[in-house]
Amino acid sequence: MNTDLIGSIELTASAAIVIAALSIGFGSNPLMRIRIAVGLGAWFIIVVILAATRALYYEYGFFN
Repeated sequence: MNTDLIGSIELTASAAIVIAALSIGFGSNPLMRIRIAVGLGAWFIIVVILAATRALYYEYGFFN
């Protein structure tokens, strides 16, 4: 198995654990927990898309 694939699986699983822990810790009721989880999940997806398109790299980034 490719190490990049294993690393991406581990990163996604770790992000899911962190999102679940933060939403449980900061959410005072079930609706707030869902909102926090959705917001953090969307943030993670945006970061993954930016990393996959190399938008944050120095050579191709926004500040070039």
